[in-house]
Amino acid sequence: MKVTTIEALQAEGKQIVFLAFNRDVTDKTPHVRKLARSIREEGLHTPLHLVPATTALNEGVMLLDENGSAVTDGTDKYALVDGNNKYRAVQVLRATKEAGMAAAPINCIIDEEAKEIQKMVMTINNVVKPWSNADAIKAASRTKNDEVADFIAEKVKEGFSFSTLSLILTGYNNKITKSIVMNFIADAGELPDCDLAIAKKKLAAMKEAGFSDKFIKNRYLIETINGLVFQGHNLDNVLAALKTYTDDEVQFAQDRRSLALLKTKVERMGAAQNN
Repeated sequence: MKVTTIEALQAEGKQIVFLAFNRDVTDKTPHVRKLARSIREEGLHTPLHLVPATTALNEGVMLLDENGSAVTDGTDKYALVDGNNKYRAVQVLRATKEAGMAAAPINCIIDEEAKEIQKMVMTINNVVKPWSNADAIKAASRTKNDEVADFIAEKVKEGFSFSTLSLILTGYNNKITKSIVMNFIADAGELPDCDLAIAKKKLAAMKEAGFSDKFIKNRYLIETINGLVFQGHNLDNVLAALKTYTDDEVQFAQDRRSLALLKTKVERMGAAQNN
């Protein structure tokens, strides 16, 4: 395969054309907008994939140019088989005043020996799957010597969501996301400040109080604990009050999704300490 850039090809008089049967891509395509935000800040991480337009035409694949007109002559043309959204996102950014990393040359590879173009594209679009949160944090744990990443990976494997872990580790929502983890893997950012000792203390207290794993993995319990801390209550007091729950109180809390009693217990504990 030949490695080059779109700009280098265009400088040689080559033209980029598109597969008529591929998904329609416009400035308003949601994935294009999402990619544009990422590309502006980080650039393209993977190259576009091109094949000779003559190969596609010889196989009966209909091609279109930038204006949507049919292409019948493949001479000096390359068909884009993977990266339509990325290519469009770069064009959208370059039309603005803040192109950012999209101003950099677009890397691409040319598969001169490609064949069965339609089958190739169908496979790319239907088999390839983006990383999930679990995939991302697993990679971070495997490639980085970081105890926070290891802890998150362990808990995600147990069934915790990023949003719940963010609340447990940082006290805030959306501090741990897939994009943050991906940037961490790529050395383009760091994980948020996390207090592992406090996180483990919270989890231990919730477990000791008798709450089920399912309920603990739900955001409701940790949101209530954090909310009381943000209101000025001491975390140790909140966790101590949580541990005084009886089995019936735990069952009621889980059945009704009501933790109003916890605030009462915390206030009583605080009042007792002040007397």
